[in-house]
Amino acid sequence: MDRPRRRLRGADARARRRGVRRRASRRPGGGIRRAHRSGRLVERPRRQAPPTHRPGRARRLPGQRAVGDEPGRPRQPARGRLRRTATDAGHPRRGSTAGHRRVRRREAAGHLAGAATAPRPARAVHAVHPLLRRRSCCRARHRVRSRRSAGRGDAPAGGARRTRRRPVGGHRAAATRWTRRRRHNRASLRGGCPLAERAARGLPGCASRHGRRLAGRLLAGRLLAGRLRGVGGAGSPGAVVRPRVWAPLASSVALRVGGASVDQPMQPSEGGWWRADVHLEVDTAYGFVLDGTALDGTEPALPDPRSRRQPDGVHGLSAVFDAHEFEWTDADWPGRELDGSVIYELHIGTFTPDGTLDSAIERLDHLVDLGIDLVEVLPVNDFNGVWNWGYDGVLWYAVHEAYGGPAAYQRFVDAAHARGLGVVQDVVYNHLGPSGNYLPRFGPYLHTESSNTWGSSVNVEDADVRRYILDNAAMWFEDYHVDGLRLDAVHAIVDTSPVHILEDLGAQTDERSAALGRPLTLIAESDLNDPKLITPRPTGYGLTAQWDDDWHHAVHVALTGETSGYYEDFASLGALAKVSTVGFFHDGTFSTFRGRDHGFPVPRDLPTWRFVTFAQDHDQIGNRAAGDRLSQSLSPDRLAVAAVLTLTAPFTPMLFMGEEWGASTPWQFFTSHPEADLGLAVAEGRITEFARMGWDPALVPNPQNPATFQHSKLDWAELDGSEHARLRDLYRTLIALRRERPELTDASFSEVAASYDDDAHWFRLDRGGLSVVANLGAAPIAVECGTASVVLLATDAGGAPETSPRDGAAVLVRVDLTAAPNATPTTDGPRRSFSLPPDSAVIIERA
Repeated sequence: MDRPRRRLRGADARARRRGVRRRASRRPGGGIRRAHRSGRLVERPRRQAPPTHRPGRARRLPGQRAVGDEPGRPRQPARGRLRRTATDAGHPRRGSTAGHRRVRRREAAGHLAGAATAPRPARAVHAVHPLLRRRSCCRARHRVRSRRSAGRGDAPAGGARRTRRRPVGGHRAAATRWTRRRRHNRASLRGGCPLAERAARGLPGCASRHGRRLAGRLLAGRLLAGRLRGVGGAGSPGAVVRPRVWAPLASSVALRVGGASVDQPMQPSEGGWWRADVHLEVDTAYGFVLDGTALDGTEPALPDPRSRRQPDGVHGLSAVFDAHEFEWTDADWPGRELDGSVIYELHIGTFTPDGTLDSAIERLDHLVDLGIDLVEVLPVNDFNGVWNWGYDGVLWYAVHEAYGGPAAYQRFVDAAHARGLGVVQDVVYNHLGPSGNYLPRFGPYLHTESSNTWGSSVNVEDADVRRYILDNAAMWFEDYHVDGLRLDAVHAIVDTSPVHILEDLGAQTDERSAALGRPLTLIAESDLNDPKLITPRPTGYGLTAQWDDDWHHAVHVALTGETSGYYEDFASLGALAKVSTVGFFHDGTFSTFRGRDHGFPVPRDLPTWRFVTFAQDHDQIGNRAAGDRLSQSLSPDRLAVAAVLTLTAPFTPMLFMGEEWGASTPWQFFTSHPEADLGLAVAEGRITEFARMGWDPALVPNPQNPATFQHSKLDWAELDGSEHARLRDLYRTLIALRRERPELTDASFSEVAASYDDDAHWFRLDRGGLSVVANLGAAPIAVECGTASVVLLATDAGGAPETSPRDGAAVLVRVDLTAAPNATPTTDGPRRSFSLPPDSAVIIERA
């Protein structure tokens, strides 16, 4: 097949040198008509692909074929898509050796998928997964060209084809480079890459075992190469790493390894990166000396901005961590969709008495018994001190050592998956903490002209800082197998780039989800009330969901009666009715607290599960002066009503740790800054802030006091009390009812209606054929319904027959109201009513 093609190309070249224009056309039967020297057209039949794959030839994935030159990427598809061929675009392709080669490449690609010997149609465009389409495709094509016999020519940068035959061995250098990379990849993936091979299943051309293994290696190489650019994490199992750091602001960088007395100078490379020709083993301590004047080890060394482990805290040296040493057992984990799920928010340091990831594993069975689907973990990135909420992190790639470090986090996620629980990790990309923040000394990580509530904004408009964030998100998904990320306060991210970083992050996460073969979730916390965050691309950012603070404010006012501050606009139960039926209360309306119009309308076709709602969370508890929960001000009966409203709302419900049993322990704001002046400033600032709001300064706990942290830990012994156990049973029953009744997980706004009475203080939510009625007033109310209606759940049995009140406990009954002794006919036909006591709720299946 090679020799005739070389002759045809050579004939074209000789004709061009003589100034003769040669004509060629493609016949419908697939042959090629070429101009002979005599001037007549002769037809040459198209060569067919051999019946079997020829030994020694590189196999190719479908879609990996030349489609034309692009600047900087010779004969590669455009990033993110495959370019249509001329025939696909409606223009007949002219017969040429380049076109003939494209046909042969499509034919050769068929062998990888076990295709028949007949060539594929010329117009077929085969999809290639984006992760396989880019870097891995370039390498695969490079290997194919390097192995072919010399003398066939290649296209220079200008696009004109060379006609001079290359000497034998013309590709030797390129082939040697590819061989080195291939050997390295094989060593990195020795024993196979189960994750990548599993992700390759279902990709085009990966039906066979060999196809999956080949695609899996390419995919794994792409994933590994794209995520680890620093030193802290090893790029392959058991591998040593070479130090590399981005420090464009430094005039010199030196590497300090362990307790060495002499530092190693690093060499600058492109883009502000610095490298050192040194191999570091796993667990080796290292750091970087910026702009040093000597190499005698006397100047302070800084931790790696991409450090995976900080054994001695954020001011100490980093340590090399191999993320591939852990043996995962979640190979069959299918992931967890957000749609229909219940989220449980927890803080590692206060969830258990020990405050570690390993001790948290021991309490996961409690969440399984409750019916939880996703565990949302407050930030675990490394921060200064021992205890903290986690939002003062300064090293986003490292897991806080007091929690157990990165290895313990892997054990936690693996244990959660073994129990059917997904994990959502809370991450902070809007600011850096005040203590141990050395990143601005390396590069322009922060804006100099923009700031937010917590300090300078992160400079996401810089390409390398942007990549720093995107790589961090990839690390959580790939190295720690998390199922989602909660993005903290995205309204504080300032980005004027053509493509917002949230849109970029959403697109990257969708690609990674397809590659890994499991759903990945992005949940944004936003104060903007802007549905653009969760509107599909290209009109929106395409995130999975966002928090809905308006629902919290409305239900909090309904339960507690507080109307100060930002609660002022939510005094009426009409606020709860509006947010339940349209998504936002402030959807362009005037906000008294902000003094301006706020928010945007939610499109009616947007699924309701894309909003995460809650009656309590870490912010709404911890940012109160005393960190008091609802359980410290509401009766057990009203806590039961809060549970019903939370778990029957049209949105994705989230619980805060301990809420399910009415934990009596507070959850307060606590810090442990080692710097005395910083700790004093934080404590005084918080006390002053609440004093301006009218709080007694003596009631505001000192965040630096260790007792504040200890008081915030859950008391698991409370579950032994009957009152707490009954409330826990209610939560368990409600979550089970959500799974049983499709009306409670219906995602359509059109199936939701709400009514209320501010005077009697009752609220009713209709979802399909179910009605949820809550009496928050001081007197009983009459609930009307059809004679064939059934009570599915009542927090107080009230007038239901054969049951008795149980102080806010759940009574799961199926009551035919026609038999209720207190059911009385009404004047509008075959309808009856029953009495609902104060501080109680009921779920009815309407006739």
